[in-house]
Amino acid sequence: MLTSQHFSDENILRLRNSRACGKLLTDIENIDPNRLSASAQVDLLATFQKLQSFVQHLIDQVTVAISGTEEKIAQSLWDGADDPAREEVASALRMSVGNAQVRIDVARTLATSLPRTQEALKYGEISPEHARFIAQDLDSAIRSGFDPKDIEAIEMAVIAFAEHHTPRQVSNRTRYLIAQHDPEIFAEKVSEELQHRRVEFFEEKNGMMEIHIFVNSVEGQAIKQAIEAGARMKGARKDSSRESERIPLSGATQVEKDRRIDNRRADAAVEIATHFLSAIEGEYVPQGIKTTVNVTVDLETLLGLQNNPAKLDDGTVIPPFLVRELSNDSQWKRFITEPLTGELLDLGRESYIPSQALRNFIISRDKTCRFPGCRQPSRIGDIDHVKSWDTGGETNPENLVSLCRRHHVLKTHNNWQLRVDGEGCCIWTSPTGKTYRVKPPPIIDVA
Repeated sequence: MLTSQHFSDENILRLRNSRACGKLLTDIENIDPNRLSASAQVDLLATFQKLQSFVQHLIDQVTVAISGTEEKIAQSLWDGADDPAREEVASALRMSVGNAQVRIDVARTLATSLPRTQEALKYGEISPEHARFIAQDLDSAIRSGFDPKDIEAIEMAVIAFAEHHTPRQVSNRTRYLIAQHDPEIFAEKVSEELQHRRVEFFEEKNGMMEIHIFVNSVEGQAIKQAIEAGARMKGARKDSSRESERIPLSGATQVEKDRRIDNRRADAAVEIATHFLSAIEGEYVPQGIKTTVNVTVDLETLLGLQNNPAKLDDGTVIPPFLVRELSNDSQWKRFITEPLTGELLDLGRESYIPSQALRNFIISRDKTCRFPGCRQPSRIGDIDHVKSWDTGGETNPENLVSLCRRHHVLKTHNNWQLRVDGEGCCIWTSPTGKTYRVKPPPIIDVA
């Protein structure tokens, strides 16, 4: 058994790049991270993450042994499917029966239908969260009668995608590929869900109320943008009557800052509702959604010649019929290459501030913040120069990226280095010397 004294940075990196197994845990369990370099600490962290995936694979195997590979049918109105196994798993792992059922369902799907995902989890190539999202998303396609060959193709694509993306991003990608393989089934499911749109009110203790809204993603984006805009306005005005809102943010902890932002969102939602009530005069006539919702769709689908799914700027997948409905009451902007539009997209060294046309282009191209794993929409972030203006950087598409404010500050003041390669990938280098590659999102996915 070895200690950190026996491990150089190169040895830790070698362990990180090896496949997860029981011996790997034995090799590193007594390493003291406080005696490693900053770079080796990051590698050790990633190695333990791989081992967590390996252990989760073993847990899944035992779970399937307990529950069986097929769902148990309820024997009476008072019984549920998988009752005995679910209760056993819940009791052993000290979790709710609902979470135990999720464990059983995911383990079954991996064992019976997704061998490549199961193997990737076993060897630590994906995290337990990646595996759970893949299994849950593909299980719906399996139950819908997808061809096993299509399931296999999607599975292989999302496992490769998972190498550089978060579980939620992988889930969005999986859902998009499912919708792309069978747009009719996807449209049917969305149509069914639309029948259940609703607003629910829940009285809470201490004079509070919780409100849930269930609408389609496009309308949800509009509501979100309206609330976010209202919250920013309240933050700029600093005119809240609540004592807690008058306390300066300087010196506040991150938790306090996050809570303050949540407070402003809640206040903005209330203000929007009260303004609407005060503005009603006589019969209310809906005027449609006036906020900007970015939808990426190919022209053939918009014209009804194809039925490819579309995407919102956060990666949410929507069916083509919803895009066409939206287009009836919307203004569309196109982003094509400069020779066709005449728009000036390259300002060189003439101007530090990008033109509105260039800003629109960058926002549409990047969709989200280009920091690893960040999903903040570009429309609410900053446009930053990769090579700074002060050091000769130009104001053009090749030298501009979308960054949320937090990661913009991280790049500018916290020694995170950024460069863009010839393929448009953002190459980030952390203060410890680790590099992370973020591929550019495709404007339109093709089958």
